[in-house]
Amino acid sequence: MRHILFFLLCFLLSQSLFSQPNFIRGKVVDAKTNQPLAFVNVVYNNTQHGVVTNMDGEFGIRLRDDFQYLRFSFLGYEKKVISKDDIGEKPLLVKLKPTAYDISEVKVLPGINPAHRIIHAAIENKDLNNPENLPSFSYYAYNRMHFTIDTSVLERRNQKVDSLKMQGQDTLITPTDSTFMRMQRFFRKQHIFLLEAVNKREYMKPDRNLETVVASRVSGLQNPSFSLLATQMQSFSFYNDFVEVLQYSFLSPLAKGSTNKYFFLLEDTIYKNTDTVFIISYRPYKNKNFEGLTGQLHINTNGYAIEHLIAETSVRDDAFGVKIQQ
Repeated sequence: MRHILFFLLCFLLSQSLFSQPNFIRGKVVDAKTNQPLAFVNVVYNNTQHGVVTNMDGEFGIRLRDDFQYLRFSFLGYEKKVISKDDIGEKPLLVKLKPTAYDISEVKVLPGINPAHRIIHAAIENKDLNNPENLPSFSYYAYNRMHFTIDTSVLERRNQKVDSLKMQGQDTLITPTDSTFMRMQRFFRKQHIFLLEAVNKREYMKPDRNLETVVASRVSGLQNPSFSLLATQMQSFSFYNDFVEVLQYSFLSPLAKGSTNKYFFLLEDTIYKNTDTVFIISYRPYKNKNFEGLTGQLHINTNGYAIEHLIAETSVRDDAFGVKIQQ
């Protein structure tokens, strides 16, 4: 009898283990630069159930036994599908290829823009969701800031020089092509300046604010004086009408009346447990005279709060540009 009970117990335990959903870990990077991609949508099969990658491009997703493939999508990159047979025991390394995304492209939507309903709900709830309206709060934050050179600028320079040479024209650019090739390889591997810090912030109305550096690393050096740069160079909250970046003020996509100044597009929808997350891209309308941003908002139906965001300066040239991910 003991042997039979033992056999039945082992059988039930094995059935329970096999019926548990699979858990897959992985990382998503840019296929060109190998830099991690934050907030990439990861869903399984032909559903919208899934997760998004964290700031390091990492994800973990729990799947039922009926899943056949994982689908990866991110604005500005080609979609990628990985079948169940191509998933091994090791963490996945997924490389997404950038696509030529024309920021000035015009998309005509029939009737009422569905993104406006979500944006209006987020604006109506922003006073409730804005932590700075609380009597007090505290949090730990991990900040990472880097300065780098956009290698695509060097590529465009090489293409311009090659075009002029083909036309038989002389160029004023003196560095050799091999020099620029070395620069491209160098900046694809590392940044000019890298800062990582863990800060603790304690706040109490109206103006009692204390920020403490818990740990920091700056390009391999221990220097706490640099560690508050990341928080001082950008706004803590995107719920305010204006967002501070460096010494500039930009109109927030959640400012009152923003739907008259920004073009919003509902790009995707993700179901996370009982919540729904809307992924909405935004950019200033043409011929609007204001300092605006471009990027993405991930808005959760739980209070219509911002879950993730990406913001870039909309007026960007080859010399300087700022990108924020929170």
